[in-house]
Amino acid sequence: MEEHIWYACYGSNINRERFLCYIDGKERSICGKLVKNKGCEDKSPPRENHPFVFNHDIYFAKTSNNWGGGVAFIDLDKPGRAYGRIYLVTNKQFDKIKEQEGGWYSRQSNSLGEKDGYKIYTFTDKKREKYIPPSDCYRQVIIQGLVETGVPEKMAREYIENRIKELSVADNR
Repeated sequence: MEEHIWYACYGSNINRERFLCYIDGKERSICGKLVKNKGCEDKSPPRENHPFVFNHDIYFAKTSNNWGGGVAFIDLDKPGRAYGRIYLVTNKQFDKIKEQEGGWYSRQSNSLGEKDGYKIYTFTDKKREKYIPPSDCYRQVIIQGLVETGVPEKMAREYIENRIKELSVADNR
């Protein structure tokens, strides 16, 4: 039996449909755009998934051609609060997901704790970058994912919009 870990995500992968592109490699329409990733050798869906709260700050940076704006990163060096989701995947699936995300997400966390005897890990950028606002589509994908985890839509929308506002104000100082 392969060892499993929890993959903790905080951006578009909170949305299960988007996340599964990294597992099964099937093409999906996300915000009216066709999205396809290579997928993992093991195309088994995650055994479980649950809401997750990071004790770190979330920010948006870089410019994604796919999303048309900034994308989410977690600042492992800054305390804060960010909402996400954890998926129980194999170690090999986790490595393939990270590989498919590309070089922007090259820093892997130390364990963020445990749940049900499995360690929780994520990945992010090596250093915090300048704020770039996310596109409406990207925001909506995250909001839909948060709603899937049980966050009321109004609260999910306010969480994202307030975080964007905070980052925008801080960046303009």
